[in-house]
Amino acid sequence: MFEKVYLILGSIELLILLILIGKYIYFEKFFYYSRTWYFFWGTFLFSEVILSFFDQDGSIPAAAVFLFFSALVFISRKTQKIRGLFLTLPITGILFSIISIPIAFKYLFSESMNSIITTNTSWMIIFDFIFWTGFILFLWKGGKWRRRFNEMLNNRTLSKWERGIINTAGLFFYFFCLGFKRR
Repeated sequence: MFEKVYLILGSIELLILLILIGKYIYFEKFFYYSRTWYFFWGTFLFSEVILSFFDQDGSIPAAAVFLFFSALVFISRKTQKIRGLFLTLPITGILFSIISIPIAFKYLFSESMNSIITTNTSWMIIFDFIFWTGFILFLWKGGKWRRRFNEMLNNRTLSKWERGIINTAGLFFYFFCLGFKRR
């Protein structure tokens, strides 16, 4: 039971990170009304609970996070909706690179890569603690900054070369982490 709740909590963390990267790096304009957000999060949590209790290995609830994020981008965009579905790949690459930095430092001070690849719950709990502490501080102390950012976001989009650089870097990190995991 605890593993299922932890899996749901991890899925929530992953979706929050995808939304934050999409909004604050890619300048995606998501839902405006809070009622729409409540419906989105309610649907997400309901499906995650159902999927996590019926799936045995835990891969389907993790994939559902990316499906919900792709649906969020698809629904909230006014133009280029199909292209927005592929936005999940570079954002996932950026997310992988954020996670792989502490793992790289751990590799510097460990004896082998085998000790890092095994999932150690103490490291996972540290990652979760860092995420929730940073997210709560972002919500609590970043109100003024978020208001200014939202005002700036109304008049700003990424230029073609900015979007190209971010997409290229994200895809590079995505394929690098996939190739790294296969070894």
